[in-house]
Amino acid sequence: SDEGVHVLDPFTGTGTFITRLLQSGFVKPHDLARKFTSELHANEILLLAYYIAAVNIEATYRQEQARVSGADPGYEPFPGIVLTDTFQLGEA
Repeated sequence: SDEGVHVLDPFTGTGTFITRLLQSGFVKPHDLARKFTSELHANEILLLAYYIAAVNIEATYRQEQARVSGADPGYEPFPGIVLTDTFQLGEA
């Protein structure tokens, strides 16, 4: 929950790790928006899994925001997901 601590899921699959992290309580409610928009990162190589992960993470974030605020915050896209091969990120 601390500022500046980034979390990377290099092989996100359907986004279970990040969704469970958002639901776990490790991220404090007042830090949730910051973590979601700039400190959570997910990589996936398969297109279908990438789309499913994005939907799962976005839906979980929306549910957690609604739980904390008591109102539906609306849709917000997850900016931290990338369709890429994690093993090739370091190759040039």
